[in-house]
Amino acid sequence: MKLFLQNKVNTPAIILALYRKTTMRYKINLITQSDALKFVNIANNIKEDVFLTDEHHRLVVSAKSLLGVRYGQIEWHDLYVECERDLYFEMNEFLAD
Repeated sequence: MKLFLQNKVNTPAIILALYRKTTMRYKINLITQSDALKFVNIANNIKEDVFLTDEHHRLVVSAKSLLGVRYGQIEWHDLYVECERDLYFEMNEFLAD
């Protein structure tokens, strides 16, 4: 019995199952390193899983990881935060217009 089923991009199915539960998505702006640090601190205070994604959902990182957030900040043109619950009030200072 395999515990991890592989999909076409070699991501464990369990991780994908956690990611696919997300219901809310907002485009955000993280300009400086201090923005990234503040964003991670807010995300770490949220009980639910929080993800940072690119615009096409091809890449997903944990928003609770400074390394993941900095990677997204440097490599991706558009950043989106996703979570099972609405984070509008927690993340409102980072929301894009």
